[in-house]
Amino acid sequence: MLRNDPSIQRPKVTIDGWSVNITNIAELQERIVTELMSLSPSFMVCTLNLDHLVKLRRDVEFQKAYSRAKFVTADGFPIVTLASISGSSIELTAGSNSVEPICKMAAHRNLPIYLVGSTLAVLRKSASTLVANYPGLDIRGVFSPPPGFDPTSLLADEIIKIISLSGAKICFVALGAPRQEIFSARAVERTSGICLFPIGASLDFIAGSQTRAPKVLQKLKLEWAWRLMLNPIRHFGRYSRCGYLFFELYFQTLWSSAKARVVDSENPRHET
Repeated sequence: MLRNDPSIQRPKVTIDGWSVNITNIAELQERIVTELMSLSPSFMVCTLNLDHLVKLRRDVEFQKAYSRAKFVTADGFPIVTLASISGSSIELTAGSNSVEPICKMAAHRNLPIYLVGSTLAVLRKSASTLVANYPGLDIRGVFSPPPGFDPTSLLADEIIKIISLSGAKICFVALGAPRQEIFSARAVERTSGICLFPIGASLDFIAGSQTRAPKVLQKLKLEWAWRLMLNPIRHFGRYSRCGYLFFELYFQTLWSSAKARVVDSENPRHET
């Protein structure tokens, strides 16, 4: 099975074989700016969460796409918790919490952006909201693919050409996993000097077409329960699979950490 290349950026932690190599939003901003200022090839940011891990176990195309990610953040408290058990301190850096800080940075650094996915109404509304919130933000265009969009199709290639010709330096892709990651990986191969950033439903939150959980539920790490309550038919199966995988990884990580402590205690390091 393919894994994201650990040589790209030293991992902070590896969860179910996939590396997280960004500690927080500040580090992500710094890394994106550094890459774009150095005239590097295009690159992709992924936000690892339990749903992705479930899909990565069975979807080969998703695995191939994820393996192209240069930077991977922790999207969700389960990932942060598993990292903590492993001895790594990383912060929640979800796509939904990253778009606005990245746009603020883009406005300050004069880095044009492009929006792909969702619906045209959502794209227009989120674009106008972002420009209002961050004066100077340069949005070069938006594109809403039709229903059933194939991220490996000729249409996908045409969209990638449009993005490249627009002069955008950061492209937010809101198509849902795994389509957004597959599209972004394809764009990385066909463009230069662009940060591709799959972000799920983030633009819907900004546009107000979807409502995020109240702050108190977010602080209690119960945002998933809010989504489940709003749409139980859609989310029950997904969260059941995610919950099962979390407990599997939780006890695996506890066991691995305990074994590591035993080995360390049996083989103490001596200063010379």
